[in-house]
Amino acid sequence: MRLIDWHSLWKKITVGFLIVLSLAAAVYLLMDRESVALDDASRKQFGGTYARGALGVTHYELLGDSTEPVVVMLHGATTGIWDFDLQVDALRNAGFRVLRYDALGRGLSDRPDIAYTKTVYVSQLEQLLEKLEISTPVFLLGHSLGGATAVEFASGSPAKVQALALISPVINAVNASMPYWVCNTPIVGDFLLRVGMIDVLHRRANEQWQDAPVDMSLYDRLFERQASIQGFEHASCSMFQTDLVGDYREAYKAVGNNRIPGLMIYGGMDNVIVRDDVEALKSDLPSFRFHLYPEGGHCTHISYRDSVNRELVKFFKSHLP
Repeated sequence: MRLIDWHSLWKKITVGFLIVLSLAAAVYLLMDRESVALDDASRKQFGGTYARGALGVTHYELLGDSTEPVVVMLHGATTGIWDFDLQVDALRNAGFRVLRYDALGRGLSDRPDIAYTKTVYVSQLEQLLEKLEISTPVFLLGHSLGGATAVEFASGSPAKVQALALISPVINAVNASMPYWVCNTPIVGDFLLRVGMIDVLHRRANEQWQDAPVDMSLYDRLFERQASIQGFEHASCSMFQTDLVGDYREAYKAVGNNRIPGLMIYGGMDNVIVRDDVEALKSDLPSFRFHLYPEGGHCTHISYRDSVNRELVKFFKSHLP
């Protein structure tokens, strides 16, 4: 009977572990996408308009005359200012001034090394409106996480909001466990974020445009550009480590108590927002109208763009001051 050479076995295991660790480290470094420092020089190259605030620089677009009622667009978690590309013209042609911007950590806005929380995103909106001297009540149009931020803003500043239009908004977290696990697991999570989760976010961001009459390569490049800017990984994970992608039900109740007019559009096939959460909200939002697209997914404003645009214009016009 041959005796096990434990010393030799342990040595082989250690060497094997070190080889695997070295390979993992090499892959991690090679897959670092963040090659761009966002500063005045790179912003000049990218173009666009920017506003400096206490939290950082915000990239925004403001279209229309100062006498027109303002619709502020708040995009979802994986995209940027382009989330509402198919709504801008419809609202402009209907006589609305349109303001859309990149949330911190997305698009061409700064990626500060802070915890990304509800308070941070609401403060960014507050500071941008103040910087642009928009003091009259605004219409808010939010998709997914942008919808939740719109509700949070409205719950704290009801006098600043004329009405709310929400498309598949976050209500009580989202129907996905992977990003929470990855972003709250030390070391291993950092590795999985870089080598896997960013690609998943990229695919999700691209999928919403599949049925739209757009150049898919444009949106592919837009995601790649935002992922190449330093701080994107931190911003992508921080939202799952804080209250940002969390429970907004109290904010919805506050909006309902203040009788803020609202329109909620959602899809019956949405695999991100939990349908039961939407149904449970209805009694708390007596001033809201709910519009279900039974075959719609998470991005009904893209897959049902013409119908949704008509609904939005009709809703906003019905609540003009």
